[in-house]
Amino acid sequence: FEGRKYCEHDFQMLFAPCCHQCGEFIIGRVIKAMNNSWHPECFRCDLCQEVLADIGFVKNAG
Repeated sequence: FEGRKYCEHDFQMLFAPCCHQCGEFIIGRVIKAMNNSWHPECFRCDLCQEVLADIGFVKNAG
């Protein structure tokens, strides 16, 4: 695939991960956590909805 040209749609279909929260393709920064990929703005606390991308998180193992 290296050196080939792609339209944005085909590039996304072939290479871009999908966000676990919103289901949209991720172009740019990707948060990889809990065996999934997330947009930074979609990776949030399950209780208060605070964005966790830059502050870290704790996963409840239970």
